[in-house]
Amino acid sequence: MSQDPGPRPDAYTVLFVHPTAPTELLAAMYWALAGDLQKRRAAGEHVDDELHHLTRSYECVADADSRAAYDASFGFDAQPLTVRQLPPIRRSLRGRLLRRPSQKPIDLYEVMGVARNVSPEHLQPAYRIMRDQYLRLRSGARQRQLIDTLDKAQRTLTSPEARERYDLHASGALPDALVEVTDTTPKPTSVKASSTPSDPASPS
Repeated sequence: MSQDPGPRPDAYTVLFVHPTAPTELLAAMYWALAGDLQKRRAAGEHVDDELHHLTRSYECVADADSRAAYDASFGFDAQPLTVRQLPPIRRSLRGRLLRRPSQKPIDLYEVMGVARNVSPEHLQPAYRIMRDQYLRLRSGARQRQLIDTLDKAQRTLTSPEARERYDLHASGALPDALVEVTDTTPKPTSVKASSTPSDPASPS
């Protein structure tokens, strides 16, 4: 008797993206992952099932109508950071400790548009796409906050040690007072805006 493999991941997890990721990032991640699978196939690996799963996942969210229906079936209803109200910036440790529960900081994975299971090699392409998204916003406090947070996400998530500490903090295993780490990673340079597997799990 075969064992139950458990719940299958949703389409966003398969694509390594956050449910609020823009369509440009969804497409970029799909083609990058499909390319990785094609390389493995060329090396002699059997990847047909994985490629089918990946393609079916992408088809669920590739266009606006399909994505809206898919999101509704899973209860994904969060608005993207580009339109929803952002929490106030708390730069000091005292400010972070006194933050009300309803004022959670922007999630670094969300501002980067990626899922928590994203592989390190896919972070920099995601950073470039999301930076371009934020540069398209009207210049002002929202744009500055999102770009500053995106730059912080890039520095944090591309450092294995900093990413581990951030994940521990997000899970509640590390308090605010210990989450800050000395960051010697060079800040990213300015990026100019450009011109304008099995089927995913079904809700029970």
